[in-house]
Amino acid sequence: MFNVKHNSPALAVLFIGIISAFLLYELAHNADFDTAYASFQKDSKQRAAAIEYRSKEKVALLHSISAFYNSSTFVDRSEFKIFTRELITQNNHFQALEWIPFVPATERSAFEAAARNDGFSTFQFTEKDASGTLVHANSREAYYPIYYLEPYQGNEAALGFDLGSNPERLATIKKSLALSKAVASERITLVQLKKDNAGILLFDPVSKTQITSSKTGIQENQVKGFILGVVRLSGLMTDFHSHPNPDSPHLSNGINLYLYDEEAPAGKGLLYSRLSHNKSPPPTSPLSLKEAKSALHVEYPFTFGTRKWTVIAIPTDPTFSAQITTQKWFMLASVLITTFLITALLITSAKRTMIIENTVFERTAALEVATQQALADAAHIRAIVENSAEGIITIDERGIIHDANPAAEKIFDYTSSELIGKNISMLLPPEDRAMHSVYLKNSTLHETRIINQAREIYGYKKDRSTFPIELNVSSMKQADKRLFIGIIHDISERKQAETLKSEFVSTVSHELRTPLTSIKGALGLIASGAMGEMPKKIEDMVNIAYQNCERQIRLVNDLLDIEKLTTGKMEYHMEPVCLNHLLNQAVEENREFARSHQVTYAITASEQVAMVYADSGRILQVLANLLSNAAKFSSQNSEVQIILQKNELCFRILVTDHGDGIPLSFRGKIFERFSQADASDTKAKGGTGLGLCISKTIIEEHNGKIGFESEEGKGSTFYIEIPQYHEPDALISA
Repeated sequence: MFNVKHNSPALAVLFIGIISAFLLYELAHNADFDTAYASFQKDSKQRAAAIEYRSKEKVALLHSISAFYNSSTFVDRSEFKIFTRELITQNNHFQALEWIPFVPATERSAFEAAARNDGFSTFQFTEKDASGTLVHANSREAYYPIYYLEPYQGNEAALGFDLGSNPERLATIKKSLALSKAVASERITLVQLKKDNAGILLFDPVSKTQITSSKTGIQENQVKGFILGVVRLSGLMTDFHSHPNPDSPHLSNGINLYLYDEEAPAGKGLLYSRLSHNKSPPPTSPLSLKEAKSALHVEYPFTFGTRKWTVIAIPTDPTFSAQITTQKWFMLASVLITTFLITALLITSAKRTMIIENTVFERTAALEVATQQALADAAHIRAIVENSAEGIITIDERGIIHDANPAAEKIFDYTSSELIGKNISMLLPPEDRAMHSVYLKNSTLHETRIINQAREIYGYKKDRSTFPIELNVSSMKQADKRLFIGIIHDISERKQAETLKSEFVSTVSHELRTPLTSIKGALGLIASGAMGEMPKKIEDMVNIAYQNCERQIRLVNDLLDIEKLTTGKMEYHMEPVCLNHLLNQAVEENREFARSHQVTYAITASEQVAMVYADSGRILQVLANLLSNAAKFSSQNSEVQIILQKNELCFRILVTDHGDGIPLSFRGKIFERFSQADASDTKAKGGTGLGLCISKTIIEEHNGKIGFESEEGKGSTFYIEIPQYHEPDALISA
């Protein structure tokens, strides 16, 4: 028989256990719900903040391109491609980056002709007719064509499209002008994509003059154009690879994200939805903003391109049941088996305590060894820094100096106590300090331009004098703080040497070339018999002197050309010229030289007139170098073949000799300065080793190409390629 009195303690324990289990079950249920909801809120806000950051990052990237335009007098197509290529690679949320110039009607023909000259032979301003087909753009007062476009592949049809022909795009453009800010469009469909094709257009105006106030806006005649970013909305709301809250990994796939444009017309407010990977049925129709707000949600508004956007996050399971069930049953089971586990837990606890103490002892000893090693390494590094001949200065992200080595003190004439705690701008000339502050604020954006890149700037000493320095900046993390390390080298002596070099070149030009030219002229008159007949021996000596004088003049000219190319002072007088005539002229001018080497020239050219846009004098200089080289290095009584042919969009000239060919080991250095396959060539063949280097630079300045093919023992073929010239009128009529 069951005895209530004797079993009352057991009954009491049972009763208390049941009540405790129920209470703990409810507490666990509520606590888990609160924790799951808080984690959902935190996760949602972090994802929404990431969307906002990515959105504003796109505006900042467009600003960087606008700044590039503002800092340049003119940006050509290749410069735009180079500048935007890295941005598109690193920011794959852009479908395209485009340059949209403001083109008055009077300048339309010139813009179309310029694009055709860039290689787009069928370029014209286009618009869409009523059926959506691209057609020739109608006449209007002004145009906003897509003029530069990256990437071009996959977006070819867009090139030349006049955005001003679309009322919605024109309204966005006018809004951007009025606000003088980057402005976003409504949601558009990216026809290039088969899925996830929702996108927006982001217009950033580029003014001809500096904007002093955004309140006045930009007049249409004051704007250069717009930087246009085509942004894929899917890129803003995907790729959340790492969950921001490590304590709640179960929520990483339990949130549906919706992005709304609150300024869009009714029914078009939903920009993009990012549904969770959890197996939950998708909504039968797009959620309106009102419907989204009626559910359990987190709301995150922000402004993008002057439009009010809102991110709505909705959990796939509003009850968070999946996160609660395991914990409450675990709590219930824990209460029921606690009594049986107390003893085992005490024994286990004692054993665990002993293990922990041993582990702590071992790790403490290892930590002491590691600490001693770290101190020794730090002392070693400090000794290297203190004894370095280069100035080393460490600053934080605000530009505050943390450390400066003795070499830096010597360079700037400050003591370390005068530098530490001060802003690094004190070591820059006053006119450069504002720009340096901008670099610091946007250090992440400019990282590829300033980190681990040697730059030449000016330093500012304590006595307020400026001097040139070479600066190399690297970055590092220290205690969750980002620090920048600047290595500084005083290049005053090097700059002085460069100045002396420039003065020397000027002296050579005036003091050496001028008398050599006079001597050559006088010797030429004597050799021609203008001064009367001379004995045979004297005539030979005069001819030798004339040839040596001519060789010296070529050497001086080559040295001066190299200096001009190095300093960027080489002048080009570009005009449409006939390559056939230039080639014939070059052959005639060098025929006597070839005859002196017992070599003949043979020209093979198509009947087509080869028109190029070039400096005829510089092209003759290149041809003379190739022809003379072919003559010098050809076998006696051989023939140099010269071929002019058309090759796609350019003309190619090939010069083939039948000499010994170019050694394989020398081919990689053939276009370098003072390069000759054999030092004996200088005496045997003549020349300075500068001709091909100069020729390569000249051809590349003509947007052309120079190269060669060679087989040892059989000869070499050098070729140049120059783009074909098209008459502007012919392009327009086409």
